[in-house]
Amino acid sequence: MKGTPDWKHEDRAPAFPVPPAQSDGPPGAPIRHCVSRIVGAAVILFLLSLLAAGCGPGEVPEEWSKLEEKARNQGAITLYVFKYEDYFRTVAASFEEETGIQVTVISSSAEGTYQKMVAEREGRGTVDLWLLSASQVQPAVEDGLLYGPVMGRLPNAENVHPFDAQYAEGFEHGGYVVPAWRNQAVFAYNAMYVSQPPASLADLEQWGKSNPGRFTYCDPARGGSGQAFVNSALYWLTGEPQRYFGHFDQAIVDEEWPRLWAWLRDIGPYVVYAADNNDAIEKLGRGEVWIAVTWEEMFLQWRADGRLPDSVRAYLPAPGLPGGADFLGVPANSTRKAAALLFMNYLLSKESQGTLMGMLRMRPVRTDVASRLQKGVQSSVGRGGCDQVRRWSQCSPSRASEQRLSCLL
Repeated sequence: MKGTPDWKHEDRAPAFPVPPAQSDGPPGAPIRHCVSRIVGAAVILFLLSLLAAGCGPGEVPEEWSKLEEKARNQGAITLYVFKYEDYFRTVAASFEEETGIQVTVISSSAEGTYQKMVAEREGRGTVDLWLLSASQVQPAVEDGLLYGPVMGRLPNAENVHPFDAQYAEGFEHGGYVVPAWRNQAVFAYNAMYVSQPPASLADLEQWGKSNPGRFTYCDPARGGSGQAFVNSALYWLTGEPQRYFGHFDQAIVDEEWPRLWAWLRDIGPYVVYAADNNDAIEKLGRGEVWIAVTWEEMFLQWRADGRLPDSVRAYLPAPGLPGGADFLGVPANSTRKAAALLFMNYLLSKESQGTLMGMLRMRPVRTDVASRLQKGVQSSVGRGGCDQVRRWSQCSPSRASEQRLSCLL
């Protein structure tokens, strides 16, 4: 065809059409412009084809089958976690066997990983999946560190508990994260010394006066169980947990929190303060205290390991204690988002969720899996104040009390 380049010989320049004689440009300029236009057009067509197929470096195909294909082509991801790395490595090994995708699990502090995300936000990311504490979700979403929304992309997210699918510590996350599991704060007590533990937070003050130095909760800034105890006291004293959902409001703090500070000061002389979650349950195990606020999974694990006496029990005082969750998110600058989403979906599978109680003593975040384990958990933990929690939660038409304070049994 006339004017078609001849690329048969690599050592011969292509025979482009001779430029028109009336060209005003310098010698050779029309040829350079012609080459530039052809190369530019080819690049544009190539990029458009990538976008159309959802195959750009940062693109994730909408169709799940195509996402799976791209994930396998990506071949590997890096996951940062701040706890339970053995669990993630176990699940990652099964995932790699099934999909051929390698998952490198790196253990780092929650704060250290967050700072890494901030430092890398403008460049090419080195993290593809990220385990966030609930308190990190709001700043991560608001700082633009996460890709999403992802919740609606995952087939296995269909049965995720509706509260965790929407909120992280009262913040509406918009589906930019997916809960990994659920946990629950409890009162653990030694029945050898305590025949009748305080049935409610209202009874705790009198019990503390009668048993000074035998109750502990940890520094809320260094342990989530201490934060759960303080939050529960705040909700009980103000009666309106839904007011604390969403963004921080100083006016509410000024109005409501003085009652909390006054109550904490009142019980202060009878409390032994623990440094963190581990310190609280260690004090209980050594017999230094008789009642400790702790996490349910820690109580169950320590009982199973023999680090707590058989006489230690767990329950929920009325009107209840908050539960929580940790979350998984995909960094916005990850170049292997498809593979990260595929592993995230695998973590939400019935098989992976079913191993949580056995390996971590954690509650599954999937309601269909949790319902199968419900009976066993009830017999292990005891019902405690669950009936009171249910009655109190039904008072709120917004279900905020149930969402934040449900005993999950």
